[in-house]
Amino acid sequence: FFQAEDGIRDLVRSRGLGDVYKRQAPQVDLAVPVSCDRVWEVSTGLLEEEGCDWADVEEGDTCEIVAACHPRRLWLRPVAYAALLVAIAGLWVAATWGWQGEAWQPLPLEIQAVGRDTADAVRLDAFDLRVNARGQLVDYRSRVTWLREGAELQPDLAGIGQPARLDGVALRQISYAPVVRMRAESGDGRVLLLQMPGQPGQGREVVTARFVSLDDQPLVFLPQRERFFTLVFEEAGCAAGFPAVHIYEIEQGGQQRNKVAALLDSGQVTLDDLVLDVELSYVPVLRLDYWPGMSVAFAGAGAGLLALVAAWLLPGRLLWLCAVPRTGGTRVEVRAWPGARAGRYVRSFAALLDEKVGSDD
Repeated sequence: FFQAEDGIRDLVRSRGLGDVYKRQAPQVDLAVPVSCDRVWEVSTGLLEEEGCDWADVEEGDTCEIVAACHPRRLWLRPVAYAALLVAIAGLWVAATWGWQGEAWQPLPLEIQAVGRDTADAVRLDAFDLRVNARGQLVDYRSRVTWLREGAELQPDLAGIGQPARLDGVALRQISYAPVVRMRAESGDGRVLLLQMPGQPGQGREVVTARFVSLDDQPLVFLPQRERFFTLVFEEAGCAAGFPAVHIYEIEQGGQQRNKVAALLDSGQVTLDDLVLDVELSYVPVLRLDYWPGMSVAFAGAGAGLLALVAAWLLPGRLLWLCAVPRTGGTRVEVRAWPGARAGRYVRSFAALLDEKVGSDD
């Protein structure tokens, strides 16, 4: 039977100013009534059972052991920090050399240059709204062709979450918007001129209303009848869930507006002695961007987070054990490098060492 001095206890260190700025290594002190050689024998045996690599450091009567438990895992944190640095470098590259173009609403066969000082361009070939068997809109895609110095390079497809790419440049499908071509006639077949805000002259036989955004409400003026119409787009503008353009007539100085039609496709709208021929089509809203280094940033961030989680769940341990001969036994100090659950590991190892040594009595 033996009596450990004060049992197993955590060493209480100074709570001075330095403790605020640094983490203290978890440490346990215990006193055992056996020789230093016996402590060394039991400690090395426990370390070998756990698969630890250890080295013996002898200084006079003092026995010191430095051990690395699961040493390969000790590289997880450095690898994680290196991966996060790679992610930061990727973000810096993207922020330095990357760019993003403005939203583009092309009509078929319209061409847009790719960046500045480049011979590359992209052409819209067609835009498709895809519907299911019930007539509901389920998807929309843009068929495009990449051009280089005016020559066709390769066809491509841009959809939601599926950008078209060429040499790191991405063409993204943001949304879509309607284009309305309108023509007006009187009941006896006379053509009436139409006018839009900001349009010079007395009016035109055919006007084209383009929606800058989905919330835009273009205004159409019929000067010869002093009638105003506004167009409103809704992505699910009918019971079937298909997009529709609503035509409202504005009355009483803009205080009231009456709905006169909801268009799912091109057609005619008859209002008393007025006939509106409406041609409805849709164009994609596209955007070009170039973000070099983003794939590296995402890969580095993912690898860094995985390595940090692995380092927390499967930590490696650096353990230092010092045994100093004292009257009637040996004083043992067990210390571990700070880390996830390091204090629990030190207490567990010290308790196991105490139990093994105590069984000698």
